[in-house]
Amino acid sequence: PILSSFSTFLQGLDTIRAFEQVKYFIKGFYENNEKFCKTMYCQFNIDRLFIIYMTGFVVSGFIFLLGVLLVTLRETKFVTPEIAGLLLAYAVSLSFRIFGLFFTTAQVERLMASSQRCIEFLYLEAQPCTTIDIIDSKDELNKWPGNGDIEFKAVEMQYRPELPKVLREEL
Repeated sequence: PILSSFSTFLQGLDTIRAFEQVKYFIKGFYENNEKFCKTMYCQFNIDRLFIIYMTGFVVSGFIFLLGVLLVTLRETKFVTPEIAGLLLAYAVSLSFRIFGLFFTTAQVERLMASSQRCIEFLYLEAQPCTTIDIIDSKDELNKWPGNGDIEFKAVEMQYRPELPKVLREEL
């Protein structure tokens, strides 16, 4: 809403100034800006909490379990010190990559929802067409007005009661 209200303010700036409503629209803009900041603040905090939870608990737990598994399997031919070091290095880098993974997954899910809506519209049942009766007789055709003239008589107009008239009948 903040971007649309800002572009609307810019488009109607002449009218806003003409009716001396600048303070009202500035107040509305600040209110919208404050709502936007509150929303972004909440979203930012939720994102940070999610990152702390994922990197602090889930990834750390995974690295810990991997380390325990590697220590218990150190005497086998499957786990050499080189392989163990490589696995732990990649597991540590997972904590830096997990945020991008979740962000990309959320983006793909959002875009797929848009695609799903488009697909639903493809299979939407069409509404029945309305038919227009064609005028067959000339009597019915003559009932229609022949031209589109509009005549104003004694019309006066002003933007506000205290302003001068901008449209008035000249005598």
